[in-house]
Amino acid sequence: LDEVTFDDTATGYTVDLRGAMQPSSVTVNNSANAYTITGGGSITGSSTFTKTGTGQLTMQVANTFFGAASISDSTVDIGAFAGALGTGALTLNNGIVAVANTATAGLGNSQISLTTGTANTIRAGGTAVQAIGLPQVVGDGDLTIEQAVVGKIVDLGNMSTYTGDLNLFGDGVAGNSLVVRMNGGGNSPALARVN
Repeated sequence: LDEVTFDDTATGYTVDLRGAMQPSSVTVNNSANAYTITGGGSITGSSTFTKTGTGQLTMQVANTFFGAASISDSTVDIGAFAGALGTGALTLNNGIVAVANTATAGLGNSQISLTTGTANTIRAGGTAVQAIGLPQVVGDGDLTIEQAVVGKIVDLGNMSTYTGDLNLFGDGVAGNSLVVRMNGGGNSPALARVN
């Protein structure tokens, strides 16, 4: 139940989790150096997670914590670990989440909340034919979904109360063949513009 902070004062920037850790909170506030959290363990329990600072964070663990998570002015690369950001609500405040799933998976969070006036990105990579599912999206911030591989499939969750701008495009790859599926009734954005 400690409050844990990883910042630029560290002498090493790889965190090796070797068991089920249950801190009350985890904060990664890095700008000068990139952090990697890896290992056979995980962050569990009611822990909250906060990422700030312009330095990248790579999360290569399947976490199960259910406290709130937030990413502000930062990039978090979760690779194929769909549960890396826990199972609670995720707030993006000019945040970027990079996903590279190699099997069909869904982002583990209960919802994604986008702060008003912010520009946020989900970068979908990995194996093109394996879909990445997004949970319910709420708020009024802008969301860009872009692909890192040609033909990536992204399944949108419920967006019925989302009022920001939704931008869809295949960035940085040959061919604009990003596949976005809106499944079920009531899942399309209510007032959002799809660009």
